[in-house]
Amino acid sequence: MTGPTQPSWRAVLDDQAAQVLLAMHKAGEVQLHDGIVLFVRSLAIEVGAAIGAHRPPAGMRLADGRYAVDVRSAPVLIYYVLDLEHRTIRVCDLIWVAT
Repeated sequence: MTGPTQPSWRAVLDDQAAQVLLAMHKAGEVQLHDGIVLFVRSLAIEVGAAIGAHRPPAGMRLADGRYAVDVRSAPVLIYYVLDLEHRTIRVCDLIWVAT
């Protein structure tokens, strides 16, 4: 018998990040849009696992407390902050270098 499981981590996007994601979709970059949505969700799960294992979360920690993650397969950079109480990563900036 196993003990109760912890609720999974989730991701939320601030307005700026959501607008960039929407711009991707509107520009016809639907595959990129969908890939970033999946990447951010996977990032939340990975961050939760790291926190649960007492390891540092994914990305480079910046002086202001945000973490920066480069999406290697896409021209996208993600900045997020942790909300430990609500088991959430909040994507505060999403930078897309449109080609």
